[in-house]
Amino acid sequence: MSIMLLSNFQYNNDNCESKKEQYYSKSIHSKYYMLIKQVKQIVIGFLITIRIP
Repeated sequence: MSIMLLSNFQYNNDNCESKKEQYYSKSIHSKYYMLIKQVKQIVIGFLITIRIP
């Protein structure tokens, strides 16, 4: 879903260079955000699997 939003954002701003730069900075930020989210999910899943046994 986030990938679709990012691609729409890029498509809407293709004609404007300054907005394109904003898009790239936002996409980099959101990539790190998604990465952190995934790491959190992995850590939580790991803790849960430790607790079950």
